[in-house]
Amino acid sequence: MPFTPLARLDSQKNEDLPVTKLDSSKYRPAARPHSLALVIALGVGFTTTSRGHFTTGFHLRIGWRLGGKSRRRQANPSRPIRLADDQYCKPRPHPGSAGHTRATPPGARLTMVESLHGKRILVTGAAKRIGRGIATRLAREGARVLIHYHHSENEAQQAAAESGGAQLFRANLESVPEIAAMFSEIRERVGGLDGLVNNAARFTQSDPLQLSESDWDFIHSVNLKATFFCCQQGALLMRDNGGGRIVNISSMGGIRPWPDHVHYCASKAGVIHMTRALSIALAPNISVNSVAPGVIPFGEANDSHIRALVERTPAKRAGTADEIADAVVYFLTATKFVTGQILTVDGGLTQR
Repeated sequence: MPFTPLARLDSQKNEDLPVTKLDSSKYRPAARPHSLALVIALGVGFTTTSRGHFTTGFHLRIGWRLGGKSRRRQANPSRPIRLADDQYCKPRPHPGSAGHTRATPPGARLTMVESLHGKRILVTGAAKRIGRGIATRLAREGARVLIHYHHSENEAQQAAAESGGAQLFRANLESVPEIAAMFSEIRERVGGLDGLVNNAARFTQSDPLQLSESDWDFIHSVNLKATFFCCQQGALLMRDNGGGRIVNISSMGGIRPWPDHVHYCASKAGVIHMTRALSIALAPNISVNSVAPGVIPFGEANDSHIRALVERTPAKRAGTADEIADAVVYFLTATKFVTGQILTVDGGLTQR
């Protein structure tokens, strides 16, 4: 049966969360007396948010009419239309529009990437190899790089020159008092610390049945113990400045077992789990993450062991120091909501 829909669609202001209303008095089904008529009413509302996004609201009502009287319940024009479970028929507000409730607490930083320009970042073991690559990359990103070294003074000076005249700090990381003294010197000379990259490490090969206590301590005193105390002293400096970011360089050996490097694997596995524990202990103002490099050769490309690892790598090549630096830069610039994470940069080797 024909009917004449004359519905009026009203949209309130966007700030009040637009609600589509239906004026039921406008619907007049054209039914003959003592006849059965089907009445269908469709309401559609369009609104625009403050960001230019369109939202819509739909409402469908079906009723029947007999002998000139509608059997459907009469709607109250002054009340928003409700659907099942007593829900309002209104468009969902777009994030950023009035009426949308953000999960982010007031005052929190909403940007996902932070610039490194002017940030004071210490890189331990930065005179050579991966540490040097990280230091020079951070300098290109605009950071104020601080280079730690122990014996390699000439290489450290070269690295400092490549890093925009970075300041040098000497310390024997086997000694906790020297670690504390280095961070005190950083406070005096630089005024504080925004980031720390614990890169210094040792690597040796040994039959586990022939491993001595001194062999064990030689690895763990730097790889694990020094990494912890650098985190501790660095966090104390960062706390005075409102927070910061720590990146620990672990290893694929901390994820996969190497039978001829048991002491090394144990030290790097310790770094990984320590990273996770510290991410909880130092939250929310200090993030703690780890980068686990794969095969990154420096003059050992022709070594049979290196060649075998490269052959097993899905990427079919070795990695570079700059690729490790990419991951470090990510953690140093990411929101502090990213914490306690281990990023393996190994061309897919640990997936084998």
